[in-house]
Amino acid sequence: MRPSSGAQMADIYSSTCISNFQFSSRVAPFDWRLLHGVDVDEVVRLNDVAALEALIGTLQQGSIDAEPTLSQHEYVQLFRLVQLAVEHLWQMRESHTQLYPAYTRAHTAADSWKAAAQAYLQLGGRLLQQLQSSNGALLSEQVLSQVADAREALEKADAAYNAALDKLEAEDLTARRHSLRRQRLEINWRLVFGVDMQQLVAKGDVQ
Repeated sequence: MRPSSGAQMADIYSSTCISNFQFSSRVAPFDWRLLHGVDVDEVVRLNDVAALEALIGTLQQGSIDAEPTLSQHEYVQLFRLVQLAVEHLWQMRESHTQLYPAYTRAHTAADSWKAAAQAYLQLGGRLLQQLQSSNGALLSEQVLSQVADAREALEKADAAYNAALDKLEAEDLTARRHSLRRQRLEINWRLVFGVDMQQLVAKGDVQ
């Protein structure tokens, strides 16, 4: 799964917006024992998201201001790992956003199936009671028609529920196919330098 376009990202954000979000403060240095132990090219080649996830804590909590003597190699290592981490987390967020509607449809279909099953069981119970008290008399066409309709409704609800489960399973499999980019575009520095970091952090502006 590849990250979506800008318009799709905006749609995903608007559907999963979290109110009262705040950025955490960062004062600790990065854990370079962990960061130096990662071969970035190997992570991308193997799509090793487990190795990447092991770094999320220090990438998220580390402060660049606490690293006054970083070498160019360390800056590059740090930047590339942050890129991969952001890409992976965004893919997970997008996947969860796509999974939620499928889960909701499956949940709704399950409720419909339960209602249809209850209706069928109730009519079936009434039919049995009438059979026991009829002393061999024929049942009315209305009663038999109601039971047949209830059974048909249950079968349709069962088919819809199974279809919803199949869709949910397919979405789940798609969501698990995360792949890290091998090629990257030139950074839009006009866009990057147009951001006021202090204002962004103060407002918690995740957009």
